[in-house]
Amino acid sequence: MSYRELIILLPCHSLEDFPVHHEGDEAAGLLAGWSALWHPQLIASAQSILTWRRMDDPPEELEERLLVIPPVSEQDLSTGFIARARDSGAVVIEGTTDRPTMVATALEKLGPQPGLDEDLAADFLALGYCHLQVELLTRQMRYASNLDEIHFQNLAVAAANAAVEGELDRARQKITACFDLLAEERDHYYSVDAYLLDLTMVASSTLGTLLQQELSSEVPINLLICGELVEQMGRQYPQSLELFKQGIKAGRVGLIGGPGAERAWPLMPLEALLADLEQGGEIYQQQLGSCATVFGRRRHGLTPVLPQLLVKSGFAGAFHLTLEDGTFPEGSQVKTRWEGTDSTSIDSISKVPLDANKPETFLSLANRLGESMDMDHVATLCLAHWPGQVSPWYDDLRRISRYTSALGRFVTVEKYFEETDLPGLNDRFEADQYASPYLKQAIIRGQGDVISHAVTYWRCWSRWQQLESLTFLATVLGQTAENYDSLYQQLLEAGLFCEPANDKAAENEQPAALTGLYSELAEAIDSQLAVISAGIPRSDQAPRKGYLLVNPLSFVRRVECRMDELDQSPALRPPIYASAELHQEGQTERHVIVDVPSMGFSWVESEEGAVPTSPGQPMAEENMLRNDFFQVIINPKTGGIQSIGEYGSRGNRLSQQLAFREPGRRKQGEPWVSADELANYSSMVAESIEITGLTETMGEITSRGKLLDLDNKPLADFRQRMRLQRGSRVLEIEIELDLHREPSGDPWNSYFSSRFAWADEGADVYRGVNQTRHRATAPRLESVDYFEIHEDDWRTSILTGGLPFHRRVGYRMLDSLLVVRGESCRTFKLGIGVDLVQPLSESMSWMADIPHRCENAAPPQGNATSWLFHLNARNVVATSWRPLVEEGQCVGLVVRLLETAGRPGKVTLSAFRPLLQAEQRDFKAGSLGACRLDDGKVVVEMAAAEWLEVEARWDAPAAGQEPAEKSEQEFPADSGIVVTIDGPAGAGKSSVAMELARTLGFQFLDTGAMYRAVAYLALQGDISWQDETGLGELAKELQLEFQDGAVIVDGKDVSEAVRQPEVTQNIHHVADNLKVRESLVLLQRRLAKSGNVVTEGRDQGTVAFPEAECKIFLTASAEERARRRHLQLQDQGVEETLEEVLRQLQDRDERDSQRPVGALQAAEDAIVVETDGMNEVEVVEYLTQLVRDAASGDSS
Repeated sequence: MSYRELIILLPCHSLEDFPVHHEGDEAAGLLAGWSALWHPQLIASAQSILTWRRMDDPPEELEERLLVIPPVSEQDLSTGFIARARDSGAVVIEGTTDRPTMVATALEKLGPQPGLDEDLAADFLALGYCHLQVELLTRQMRYASNLDEIHFQNLAVAAANAAVEGELDRARQKITACFDLLAEERDHYYSVDAYLLDLTMVASSTLGTLLQQELSSEVPINLLICGELVEQMGRQYPQSLELFKQGIKAGRVGLIGGPGAERAWPLMPLEALLADLEQGGEIYQQQLGSCATVFGRRRHGLTPVLPQLLVKSGFAGAFHLTLEDGTFPEGSQVKTRWEGTDSTSIDSISKVPLDANKPETFLSLANRLGESMDMDHVATLCLAHWPGQVSPWYDDLRRISRYTSALGRFVTVEKYFEETDLPGLNDRFEADQYASPYLKQAIIRGQGDVISHAVTYWRCWSRWQQLESLTFLATVLGQTAENYDSLYQQLLEAGLFCEPANDKAAENEQPAALTGLYSELAEAIDSQLAVISAGIPRSDQAPRKGYLLVNPLSFVRRVECRMDELDQSPALRPPIYASAELHQEGQTERHVIVDVPSMGFSWVESEEGAVPTSPGQPMAEENMLRNDFFQVIINPKTGGIQSIGEYGSRGNRLSQQLAFREPGRRKQGEPWVSADELANYSSMVAESIEITGLTETMGEITSRGKLLDLDNKPLADFRQRMRLQRGSRVLEIEIELDLHREPSGDPWNSYFSSRFAWADEGADVYRGVNQTRHRATAPRLESVDYFEIHEDDWRTSILTGGLPFHRRVGYRMLDSLLVVRGESCRTFKLGIGVDLVQPLSESMSWMADIPHRCENAAPPQGNATSWLFHLNARNVVATSWRPLVEEGQCVGLVVRLLETAGRPGKVTLSAFRPLLQAEQRDFKAGSLGACRLDDGKVVVEMAAAEWLEVEARWDAPAAGQEPAEKSEQEFPADSGIVVTIDGPAGAGKSSVAMELARTLGFQFLDTGAMYRAVAYLALQGDISWQDETGLGELAKELQLEFQDGAVIVDGKDVSEAVRQPEVTQNIHHVADNLKVRESLVLLQRRLAKSGNVVTEGRDQGTVAFPEAECKIFLTASAEERARRRHLQLQDQGVEETLEEVLRQLQDRDERDSQRPVGALQAAEDAIVVETDGMNEVEVVEYLTQLVRDAASGDSS
């Protein structure tokens, strides 16, 4: 028997409406039916290629016809047609979607046939698939077919005849000609290459035989594999690894990867991401002999910070996609420029790949390819699959690619990014466009302690960061530092929500491993602190008991420290901010608040006669906490936070409660509402609220009670401790829960949480992601750093303390998840910050205890506080410090700097030794160009959210060299530098000016004391305040000098006399006297000629020293200045309300700005410095850098 015609019945009227929308078996049936009829024995039998007919218009001539009826066509056939066809002598194939079954059925009717090369037969089936797709693609591209169907059919028949006759070379020649015709047809409307990218995903269970088959393919493939799996491949399947290496060398196998293991990158610090990439690179190089240049990962892990990390790590391209759960934003084109938060961009594939295991992918292939040809500047299709798990038509596509590129050319990813043009568009994606599946995945996998795992990880990372910096400080101080690489490796291997490559049980061991590591890191910090102590140069004074505090972070920290070993309290002068003594049960607790400079130390010792901070208004009263900056009202009914507000301002910044959330049920017939509207929240009921801590340095209130459900049944007992420290802008909250009922179900909808609420629905909310700042508008959010709520001029921060998962409810509430299903931890810590200048710095400081030790030693040489390295930009933090060691000598440093606030700027890196050479490097130690040097300091321009590395060198080190107390030699005494500090009352001019002068080694010109001296002499001489001439002569004849801070008039120390109340009350009489001012300005200028000076007042930069090298206008909001003054009055025992102090300051501001003589105003060239939220140490550090910049001519 032979066939007269090969026919397929299709559910369409023309190829223009070919049904490409079908999925599953329906799609498989269409593809199988079409391509099965291209078997060479069938074509040779019919001497023609297939024809297609509409299912509702089948052929009338049926004898010796081969009819294929796909399942999707059966339902619309006329009843009885199949029976009639068979009765008429047709062979009908129906009811199957399996192509081999169709072919076998069709060939069976032909009777015995000579043997046929199976590989060649498969090529014919692929030709049939190619013919269909090219025809569909032509129509998709809105062109009429230009294919000579008769010529094409003749070639196909000739090829089939040759194949049946065993003439394989001739058959391949003819079938190649068929493919060439189809390529010409496509070139008619798209004459450039289209690209096909095979993405073969790999898991620990797919490294064997199936992967080896993929790696042996002649068609280029790309393995998406992390370093950990490459290592496992080498251990367990060396043959697979060898094929992998051979494929890479031959250019047949591309490598997509980067990380050592696929961890939860959005929840990790940047340094951990870089370490993961470095670990992956080492594994690739060791196992494969080459590194990945195209980044990709199978699990979710994309964040907006990655482009700069990848570019600086040597990657040429990236796959901006995920192949598991989680969402990510697609690019505007398949290939795009992925732009990160710092504007660095990298070529990337940014569309979801097609599933190579689904028949619908290949049914609609022409449509997808046509869309890419239309929309993308490089037509590209990516097809993803597991080894050996592909659709039959994917094999057809691979076969087609060996003959023609009509449907695209398979290439490796390296070749793809090398050959294709740069995209014309950049795509910038926001953090809220990514949503991770980590929480749900961990719960489904049965991983316990999901939340506390993240908290412990971040605590470990914080300690590691401190240990690394301490080790660096010890090295630059000439000490031999220990090697802690093993601890670092443990931290990397513990990971965060890492999916182990080899042992699922190991996942549940990660939290326990981190807990042990946390203790080991603490011991290492203590050990390294002792090494640093030995390296700090000491004075020749007798040893005494004291505390050494070392700050391993790159910004000033104000910390509270227990110093019970001191015999007496320390003196209340910098770096001591406040101190308190607590006497109970015969023991004395000494609480000291200390300002510790960046990458430096403070030394605290007892002082004879020193007294703690004077008691003022108590920091804790019934349902209220207060400190220098704000007050907290505790809700007497709930025990939560009712309000947080500043003195003198109205409105509530933030409220807080504990709550249990469970999903609600929508009643039948009710309209759909969101999960948030359906959810039920518990009520928080306080049973007791008491003051549990009160000293001059802190106040603490603890509430206890229950969380009740809607039926008033207890869900949990709670204890919430709220603690506020003097001088701090952060309220600490410690929460302890004792559950009566465990959460169940969806962890995003059933949990215990700390709920925060703010008043303004229009407030902007930001969060930290990989230590950079991003908007937070999505309903489900992740942030282990902080949230920041902007309401007009208010900035209120929530320091999450490592808690990773948060849910926005509506426009003005945030739930921080504490307990979900499987979580055993019951104690949590959060913080609320008020007007934090840099929330990330506060978050880093808040999570890290200050390293300190009590020792019996001589005080450090020079000052009691000193920094070794300093950054002058508060929005820039150092994420890593490493010594630069050559031939056993420390010759410099390598530091990585991160801009955290999202604004570009300049940062100056100062060191305790002059820096002689510096360059910016990528993350593979390649030079990116020299950095500007300015008087031994490194100046770096930084883009918003930029992360960069700087290598800086100094001269050869001297063991035991003293940390930089360079101020006395930094500016020669005859430089004649004048620094003016003007500003309103209460801005802190006097104290800052005195400390700045001391830091720089300048003379402090106390202009206020001059006017006081004139008033004092007038009172002594009984000169009338109305006698302007007499007062003027008194000022003209004034013999005044400053000696070590003392005011000397006519050889007599009048320092205390000029501060008497009578003088203060009458000073305005001389300050407003023109003749007095003229004389004193001349005196000020004369005194300034004796050396470098810092002078402060109202008109120093405008009248007294208009040519000053550095003019500063120091100011703060009236509310801030009033708080400071109010606190001073409290410490002095003066009872006056904050509102009254604020009113007096506002009146003073108005008088000072309208004075006819010496009016308060900023010089045109003055640098305005607003000190809200800054402590004195921070202000002085900042002003010191301004003076240095001005003296060196750098005013940028």
